[in-house]
Amino acid sequence: WAGSVGPLTLQISGAGLRIALTALLKAWISVQASVLLLALASPPSIVTALRRMRLPDVIATSAGLTIRYLEILRDEARRMLRARTARSASPVGVGRERIGGTIAWRARTTGSLVGSLFLRAYSRVQRIEEAAASRGATGSLSVGTLPVADPRLTIKVVGVLILVLVLTLAGALLPRL
Repeated sequence: WAGSVGPLTLQISGAGLRIALTALLKAWISVQASVLLLALASPPSIVTALRRMRLPDVIATSAGLTIRYLEILRDEARRMLRARTARSASPVGVGRERIGGTIAWRARTTGSLVGSLFLRAYSRVQRIEEAAASRGATGSLSVGTLPVADPRLTIKVVGVLILVLVLTLAGALLPRL
C-alpha cells in the first residue's frame, strides 16, 4: 500500500507492518509487566530486589525514586481533578458528558491542567528533598530486607506470567498460520 499525507509519501509493506506490530506488542507486554510488578510489589521491595540482583546502587535508587515520583504525580493529579470537579457548575450526572466547549477549549484546559500538575509536583518534590536533607538523607534509599513471599501470591504471579507468555507466543505464531 502506498499513499501520501501532505508532503510525505508512505509505503507500507507486509514485512514493515510485521516489524511495527512486533515492536508494539513488545512495548505493550513491557508496560503490562511493569504495571503487574508495581501492583504486586511495594517500592522498597522492588529496590531491595534490584540490589539483590547486584544492580548498581545508583540504578536501584533511581528506580525507587522514579516510582515515588510517579506516586506523587498520581496523587497531585487526583487532587487537581477532584478540585476541578468541585468547581464545576453542573451537578453530577446532569449534562456531565457535555461539559466544556470545543475541542480547542478542552485542549487548552487539559494543557493548563497538565502544566499546573507538573509545577505543583515539582514544588512538592523540592519540599520533600529539603525535608530529607534536613533529616540527614545520604542520597541512598534505605530499605529493609525482603519478606518471605506468600506461596499463593507466587503461584498467582507465575500463572499470570505463563498466560502472558502463551498470549505472546500465540500472537507471534498466529500471523504465520
